[in-house]
Order: sequence, then structure tokens, then C-alpha cells
Amino acid sequence: MTGQLRTDINQAIESKLASLVARQNNFRRTNGHFCQWLWISNTIPADGAEVVNRGDFNPTDHAGAVAMHTALAIDALRLKGRIRVDVYEGPLGGGYTVKAQFRSAGQLYERTWNRGPETWRAANWAAAETAVDL
Repeated sequence: MTGQLRTDINQAIESKLASLVARQNNFRRTNGHFCQWLWISNTIPADGAEVVNRGDFNPTDHAGAVAMHTALAIDALRLKGRIRVDVYEGPLGGGYTVKAQFRSAGQLYERTWNRGPETWRAANWAAAETAVDL
């Protein structure tokens, strides 16, 4: 796995997490749920290739929330990785995950950051078997 891509994506997302947490908390207070968004790109970046921003990365029930995630999305585009935010309401409470993916030498890699009570949802960088394009 390309160590520099992994490091760059880690730094970009982790540098934005405090802002994302504050914005997500505000969104939840206003809308009753956290904001979810789809992959920012329809394709998984490979070996440093450019990412094509799909532009419509909010589900229809989260319309109007694009500005909340713009900075994080722009960093991911610069880093040649793709990201998405999934929300959950589980037995321990509500939260969300930020997932990043990229390909290196044909292998898919992904990492998940968790913000919420279900800590088992977080996962360090690892090779992934398949890509889910939701």
C-alpha cells in the first residue's frame, strides 16, 4: 500500500474531524439526525489518478447539506482518495462514520473513522475485498 497516500488521507481527514463533529452536531440539532453523504466520486482513485467529483454526494433526504462537507471533500479530491459519511442509530446511540478508499497496484484499501458510541465501527487501513458504490 502506498504509505504516502495513506498518510496524506489520514492527515486531511483528522485535521477536519473537529470541524466536522461541530457541524454534524449542529446539523443533528436542526434536523434531528446526522448528515450522511455518498462517495464523492463514482470511481475509486488508483495509483494517484485524479478523482472526478460526482457533485451530488448527498442522499435525497439530506438535500442542502453539501456545504457542510465541502472542505473535507475538496481535501479528498486533492489527495486522490474518495470519502463518504454513513450515519447510524444503534443500541448504544447515534453516530456516524467517515470512510476513505483508494487503490494502489490494483489493491483496494479503506479506513473508517467513527464518531459515536459504537466504537467497533472504526477500522484502521486494510486491504478490502470489494468496493461498495453507494
